[in-house]
Amino acid sequence: MLLLVASALALTIAPVKFRWSAALALVVSAGVAAQLTYREDWQPMMLAGSWISIILTSLAVYRTQDASPVPSLALALNAGSWIGAVTTIGDNDWDLVRVMPFVLLLFPAAWIVARTALIVLKVLASWLITIAIMVLTLPIVTTPGYTPDHME
Repeated sequence: MLLLVASALALTIAPVKFRWSAALALVVSAGVAAQLTYREDWQPMMLAGSWISIILTSLAVYRTQDASPVPSLALALNAGSWIGAVTTIGDNDWDLVRVMPFVLLLFPAAWIVARTALIVLKVLASWLITIAIMVLTLPIVTTPGYTPDHME
């Protein structure tokens, strides 16, 4: 879900004529990736890959608008692939359908960009980057919160 939010924010930087084709590419690539089968031992790598993709996709909000459709399509295909792969981890076949409406965040985000309030999207993207970095690093770093309590 956060990857879809990051994608919607990143696609607002794309030229208007490429936004909808990139959003369609995201939805199609997520659907294709969700139909594939993945080995069970790949799940931790799939989750880590999706968090890394959140970071990279959120960083795209900081790039300048490009006349080429390639960066937007690449971001959309990458995000869609990870979204589709991660939704296969759960037991529910409807997970992908439940998260796809978050692509519609592209509408209010595009409205914000049109009003030249890009700083709002940059703040949201910074929060997403921070969350993703914390999720990726906290299991690696030993903190008192993750050690067994002496009372247990």
